[in-house]
Parts: sequence; structure tokens; C-alpha cells
Amino acid sequence: MDRQHGLKAFLNELFGVWRVQAAPASAPQDGAVQPDVQPDVQPDIQPTPAEVPTSHSPQPLGDDVRSTISPNATVIEAGKTVVGPLALEGDFCVRGSVDGDIRTTGNVLIEGLVKGSVTARNITVQSGGLYGDLDASGTIFLDKDSLTVGSLSADAIDTAGQIKGDIHVQSLALLRESAVLTGDIEAKTVKIKPGAAIGGKVHITGCNS
Repeated sequence: MDRQHGLKAFLNELFGVWRVQAAPASAPQDGAVQPDVQPDVQPDIQPTPAEVPTSHSPQPLGDDVRSTISPNATVIEAGKTVVGPLALEGDFCVRGSVDGDIRTTGNVLIEGLVKGSVTARNITVQSGGLYGDLDASGTIFLDKDSLTVGSLSADAIDTAGQIKGDIHVQSLALLRESAVLTGDIEAKTVKIKPGAAIGGKVHITGCNS
């Protein structure tokens, strides 16, 4: 079983695809970076299982591009508010609200409200709102019920939601049928599905004509 599990882990890592499975909550490991919170907010943020719902998520750009959240992600539960900035290592899930910037080396899933900028590997805004800039080294995913007010920067963007701000993408920007962009878009490749709306300029990088 160990050998089979190791082979599956190797293949998953090779193709960049991870599957999230629910796991029992675990206590923070020694030395783990915990968010700084003010005394007047509830500080009981613990790593808990955080499954990524798929019913409203836009389909990924490709099999090698997929946003995932670890079962041991740090979670801010619904109804709770944390004042940032938050500096983390690993995955982070916002089901409540954050007033301040979020910066992490892992992935971020936003189902609640964030008033601040987010910097991470992959960022997913799912039925949530974000008032600030998004900066991802990988991909930004925005579902059809999401609202983002701020500029977006990533290697690739897959959006079905509403964006009020400019988009800067290194490779592919995909705007799905329900996407609404109020701002300019700059990318190497832009794919716009019928029904998407853009209120700004489209600039294709690397195009000489």
C-alpha cells in the first residue's frame, strides 16, 4: 500500500493535480505561523478541513492548472472577523471576513469577504467578495457569484464573475459567459466566451501587428 500510495503521490505531483479529501482537524504543528489578530476579534483560528466546492466553480483552464486547498488549511470560519495583515505559510480559507492584506506561499480560497490585497500561489474567489488587488504566481479563479474590486495579476486567469479593475496576465485570460469586466485586460492570449462583457481595452502582449 505504501508503494502504491507513493506512486500516486508522485504522479499527482508530476501533473500538478491534487484532490482534496476531508480529514479530521489537526492541531497546528510546532513552529507554524499563525495570523496576528487584535484582542477584540476572535483569535481561535485553527487548521481545519477545507474542501473546495465544485458546484459553482469554473472549470479549470487545463488539467495542469487547478486550485486546491489542503485539508490542513488555516480557516476563518463563517461569522468570524480577523484584522490583518496576515502573513502565512501554507493554504488559507476565508469563510468569514478579513480586514487587511493576506500574504501566503500557498493557495487561498475566499468564500466570504476580504477587504485587502491577497498574494498567493493560486487564488479562488468563490461566491465571495474581495476589495483589493489579487497577485498570484499561478492562476486566479473567479466563479460566477464573485465580485472583485481591484487589479488582478497572475500567470493565468479563469473568470466567470464580476471584476472592477485591470487584468494583467502572463499567458491566458479566459472570460466565461457570465463574466463582466470593467477595466482593461492585458494577456498573451485572451479567450472571450459569448455573453461575456468587457468595458475596457484588450491588449495582446507579444503581438507585432
